[in-house]
Amino acid sequence: MDIYELLANGDQRQNIWLHPGDAIYMPDKSVEQVFIFGAVNKAGQVPMINGHLSLAQAIAASTPLSTGYDFTRVRIIRSLSPTKGELLVVDFDRIMRGDAPPFNLSNGDIIYLPRTALGSWNDTMAEILPSIAAISAIMQPYVTLKYLFAK
Repeated sequence: MDIYELLANGDQRQNIWLHPGDAIYMPDKSVEQVFIFGAVNKAGQVPMINGHLSLAQAIAASTPLSTGYDFTRVRIIRSLSPTKGELLVVDFDRIMRGDAPPFNLSNGDIIYLPRTALGSWNDTMAEILPSIAAISAIMQPYVTLKYLFAK
């Protein structure tokens, strides 16, 4: 079942009947967190407070390096459901200047603060794949991560 398709797109094929003995897992907000990597001093998990956390709060909690980071291309990998996800590129510099509204994070978001403006997608993936693999092992069986490699 894909709850995202049911709620966001009204896909009635995802509206399944429950049977005796079925279990529904609903995590409570006390375990919600995001993960941040890249040009930060404290890489890893950042807990959400009552289910809320902004990108600014996550970056501040992880303490960016004093130099060598690129706030204009912060990358966020967001899982929408077990079968859907998206890559977001956020200009955090515009948020800091007040030219863009704050960016709110969702539980499980993976944030990558690039080291320079020249960092490519391949550089990003090469740096965070080992961490994603570790996160995947912790979050099993609730989340499945698939890796795609360009040849």
